Amino acid sequence: MSSPVVAIAGASGFVGSWLLRGLDGSFDLIGLSRSLRAARSESRITWRQADLFSLPKLIAAMEGADTAIYLVHSMLPSSRMVQGNFADLDLLLADNFVRAADQAGVKHIIYLGGLIPEDDATLSDHLSSRKEVEEVLRSRSMEVTVLRSGLVYGRGGSSIRILLQLVRRLPVMVLPRWTRKLTQSTDVRDVVRAIQLCLTDSRFQGGTWDIASHEPMTYRDMIMQSAKVLGIRPHTVDFPANFIGLSKLWVSVISQTSPSLVNPLLASLRHSMKARDNALLLELKKEAVPFEQSVKDSVDENGRPVDLSAPGQRRRRRRR
Repeated sequence: MSSPVVAIAGASGFVGSWLLRGLDGSFDLIGLSRSLRAARSESRITWRQADLFSLPKLIAAMEGADTAIYLVHSMLPSSRMVQGNFADLDLLLADNFVRAADQAGVKHIIYLGGLIPEDDATLSDHLSSRKEVEEVLRSRSMEVTVLRSGLVYGRGGSSIRILLQLVRRLPVMVLPRWTRKLTQSTDVRDVVRAIQLCLTDSRFQGGTWDIASHEPMTYRDMIMQSAKVLGIRPHTVDFPANFIGLSKLWVSVISQTSPSLVNPLLASLRHSMKARDNALLLELKKEAVPFEQSVKDSVDENGRPVDLSAPGQRRRRRRR
């Protein structure tokens, strides 16, 4: 009997590459990538070129899949639509994806989105886009499972790299009011476990589930705990105002991260976000990766965040 076929959009990205390894051996995997040059070289993965802007190519790429996993978030400008913001692109690509999945005969979609605060009347553009993508994906007849996560931390991820770069490069930190907002993050390995459960346990298929690994904490607590793991004792000064605009600038400069990625994320910091209790979250908590371990596993022997796109890193990672 053949294994279920799972197609993964965003398979060459941070979460996607972890997911391929986690699912390998249990499913027949199709990695969807806009450029096959960016695809990993795992021998048991079938890679198919899939431009999400092209409906015919996307239909062909998903042919034969039972489940399609959607990990795509459009945070960077696109040469195809230079006047569209990331929210415009997210809706366009999600609509193409669900239409293609429907025509290719896909029975189940799993989407990794973001935590939505209980008071969602004044959502940031970033969080509004995540919620609208959920609605677009549910617009067809197939079953859709939504996983909502806060920041996803793990070796090679941009969120942990931004956090650790700030800790390492700022001996004195002025902490605006937004750093006292409560948040709850997830280790990438627990994201993989959550998706595995949604693929194999019918109890979790078709629902909307908040997921998390770490205990709720403020951004200030994240900074201080990360510094402790790295053996750094930063000097901090609490500031009573948010200064989101200025924060976007210094976070981008200090972490050496594109403003196109940083700005939407920081615009969401006016919300406190905590995962709501649910049956899937209870399953994850049994073996959840603690925050301290997520940080330890994301740095090299010198305490620098690991960049898996650097020469040699992909080869070393495959030997782990």
